[in-house]
Formats: sequence, structure tokens, C-alpha cells
Amino acid sequence: MPNSTICVDASLVIRLLLSGEYTSPVAELWKAWHEAEFLIVAPTLIHHEVSNALRRYVVRPGGFPKPARSLGAGDFRLNPTF
Repeated sequence: MPNSTICVDASLVIRLLLSGEYTSPVAELWKAWHEAEFLIVAPTLIHHEVSNALRRYVVRPGGFPKPARSLGAGDFRLNPTF
């Protein structure tokens, strides 16, 4: 049984995906939540919101930050509960 529930939004997921490091503060927080057995939930539109934010990174001048260039569909397996 989960100890607590955490609801993530698109901004946190984007920071997690674009950090490019498993030691970034956001990645450390994500790992700590899993180790503490928190139930991670997300709004049902999270995939749409994340996809929209990534699209904005593509069309902005300068394009993707370097770590984000290799993002693929498999990178969205963060397994939140909807």
C-alpha cells in the first residue's frame, strides 16, 4: 500500500525528460518517491500536455536542448496512475 500520493504535472515530467541526467534534482526526487513507495498519479491529459510542450521545444528558435534530441516514444513510460 502506498505511503502517500503525489500528483505530477507536465512541467515536472518535461524537466525529468529533458534533464538528460539520472542525477538531476528532478530525477533524484522521482527516485526518492519510488523508493518511498509513493503512488504517483497524473491528470488524464498528461500525455497530450507533455507532447504539446515537446512540440513547442521543436518549433522554438534553437530547437531541442541536446539531451532531448534522442527522446522516443519509450521515454514516456513513467507509469503514473490516471
